[in-house]
Amino acid sequence: MAILSFEIDNTLISKLVDEYQNYQDDNLNPYIIFFARKQKCSISIYQSKKGFKVVFSGEEASIEASKFNFVLDEENVKQDKEADHYIDLNPQIGSDEVGFGDFFGPIVVCASYFDDSFLEFIDRIKDSKKMTDEAILSFVPTIINKVTYSLLVVDNLKLNELLSKGFNLNQIKAILHNKALLNLSKKVKYQNAYIDQFCLEKTYFQYLNKEKEVLKNITFHTKGETYYPSVALASLLARYTFLHKMEELNNKYDFVFPLGASKKVDDAFLEFIKSHSQEECLKVCKSNFRNYKDIFNKD
Repeated sequence: MAILSFEIDNTLISKLVDEYQNYQDDNLNPYIIFFARKQKCSISIYQSKKGFKVVFSGEEASIEASKFNFVLDEENVKQDKEADHYIDLNPQIGSDEVGFGDFFGPIVVCASYFDDSFLEFIDRIKDSKKMTDEAILSFVPTIINKVTYSLLVVDNLKLNELLSKGFNLNQIKAILHNKALLNLSKKVKYQNAYIDQFCLEKTYFQYLNKEKEVLKNITFHTKGETYYPSVALASLLARYTFLHKMEELNNKYDFVFPLGASKKVDDAFLEFIKSHSQEECLKVCKSNFRNYKDIFNKD
């Protein structure tokens, strides 16, 4: 989904409002002075200390922007790779995942609900990738009982079984995101659903063609946690759960499993297999990673 932003003055604000007043929609973002939603594009006018800007978001963002002779250049796109503020604070559900890039440990997918009751936490609900693990472990317990969410954890043994049957990681992600969002959608009333995009929308739904029930009307966006607070909440809860699952593995095997997929991880894996069988390795790591294939001669 395209995101385009442009600095504007009072004259352009009037023209924008006149153009989209019939599409005006409610919003709870205190920084947005006007919000409209067309079928394939949303239009947000922001006010900040630096002045005003308009953000066109959606499949037809460039079409709408061209109506006002805005010039699309690298800077316009670059400015909005990450949103200055959340662009939707209406009741919503969103999902994110953790663990797919870590050699050790499970995968976690979470879908979370957000509404105006969380506005008091809005400044603290950030992308988990921008918070230290220590900060996440400290903050999440203060809000987790207030959040309505759906959480799915797939341990390494189950994940490796799926991989051996021919599933790829994005297919597994799609199935889990769909299930988490479906579970949550039946618990709450919401206006929009969001996913932190990991593949093309068309491909996502192709992965789900054998599922009995599929949630539709979803907005896909890379770096979704910077645009939608429901995705940011899901990211925090997923990371929090993943960290606790890693601590459980550490305690179970009396071994420190490093995160990520660095040389440090390779070294730890070599140390682990000295005293554990291949079957035991499949309980703690992901068999699709290079270091596992190299050691056990997998194709």
